Amino acid sequence: MGIIDYLDAKRKEKERQIKWELTKRKYEDQAKIATGVMIGAAAGVLAGILFAPKSGKETREDLKEMAHEAKENIHDNIEVTLDTVKYKTGELQEDLKDKYQDFQERGMTELDKVQDKMEEVKKDLHTLKDDSKDALKQGKESAKNVASKTKEDAKDVGEKAKEGAKEVGKEAKESAKDVKDTAKKEAQEVKKEAKK
Repeated sequence: MGIIDYLDAKRKEKERQIKWELTKRKYEDQAKIATGVMIGAAAGVLAGILFAPKSGKETREDLKEMAHEAKENIHDNIEVTLDTVKYKTGELQEDLKDKYQDFQERGMTELDKVQDKMEEVKKDLHTLKDDSKDALKQGKESAKNVASKTKEDAKDVGEKAKEGAKEVGKEAKESAKDVKDTAKKEAQEVKKEAKK
């Protein structure tokens, strides 16, 4: 949306506001006039009845005539109100059409941009999901490999420790035997020399 479109939209909005204010004032004025006429007519009728030096028959005819005039005034006011409602409805329809058209001109291009961004986000999320699955698989395999290697290493260490313990045990036995044999020989020599 360019600056010209923006300025045109603002101008249309201002025109609608001015049109609304003028219509509003017109109907307020009409309502005030109609109310004043009704109050004046009622006051006039009441004053005429109370202060009229007429007979009962003439007063009843006057009341009948006033009721008829009041009925016509009410009928006229209803017609004015209906015309006002029709005018307002037409004006409201025109405003809604303008706003809808304005939305189409401005909003639809923005919605397309949002939709494009949403598609990009969906693609990024899909890629992230796939990458996460792959990383999880690799991490799982890596953990299995480390666990397997650790188990094998622990088994090897255990076997080497067992073999080392056996060798140390053998060497200890051999050393003990050597020490025993050496001690026996020494003891025999000491005995021989002691006998001499």
